[in-house]
Amino acid sequence: MNLEKLSRIDLNLLLCLNVLLEECNVTRAANRLCLSQSAVSKSLAKLRVLFDDPLFTRHAHGLLPTPRALQLKPKLEVLVTHMQSITEPPQFSPTTSEYRFHIAAVESVYPLIMPHFLPAILVKAQT
Repeated sequence: MNLEKLSRIDLNLLLCLNVLLEECNVTRAANRLCLSQSAVSKSLAKLRVLFDDPLFTRHAHGLLPTPRALQLKPKLEVLVTHMQSITEPPQFSPTTSEYRFHIAAVESVYPLIMPHFLPAILVKAQT
């Protein structure tokens, strides 16, 4: 694995390419990425250099992916899915959690809130 070459790749460019492949339209891709149309066009220019391929050609109804872009599409989809799973917080499961929670409230609030959730907490704690 060539880490030096890999470290030079901007993951945002790959995400941009993935959205461009889904949309085949710079304006719609820019909207989805919350970027300007100009920024997506500049990213596409960098991607063309990176992959040494035009990646898209203009078409009457938007952009038409080149064979190289179509070859990259499934790999990018897997990469984006993995990036999303890496950045998601771990799922919280109250049944297996060992976290301790402390409820701080003034005494006058206890009769108002405790009857609503304390019985359920006690039942769960006993199982």
